[in-house]
Amino acid sequence: MEDAAIREGFRDLKPGTAYDNLYEAALCRERADWIVGMNATRLFYACILQAVSDYRAAKKARNKREQAEVLRFFHSQWFGVLTEIDPEYLIRRLDEEG
Repeated sequence: MEDAAIREGFRDLKPGTAYDNLYEAALCRERADWIVGMNATRLFYACILQAVSDYRAAKKARNKREQAEVLRFFHSQWFGVLTEIDPEYLIRRLDEEG
C-alpha cells in the first residue's frame, strides 16, 4: 500500500459503533442458521426413525403393500437427501432382525 492510501484510510476511519448493525445482522443470521440446522437434523432423524418403525410394523403384520410403500421411500431421492445410509444395507439389517 502507498502512504497516501493509508493516510486516507485513517482519515476516513469510522467509529466501531458505525458497524454495530452489521454485527447484529450477522449474529442473527448465524443463530438462525444454527436453529434451522438443528431442527432440520432432528426432523430428518425423526423421518428415518418413523420409516424404520413403519417397515418393522408392516413386516410384523405381514402387510406387503405397506412394506412396499416404505421400501419405495428407502429407495427415493428424499431418503438420499435425508441420509447417506445405503438403503440396501438398512433393509438387509432390518430383515435380519427377525
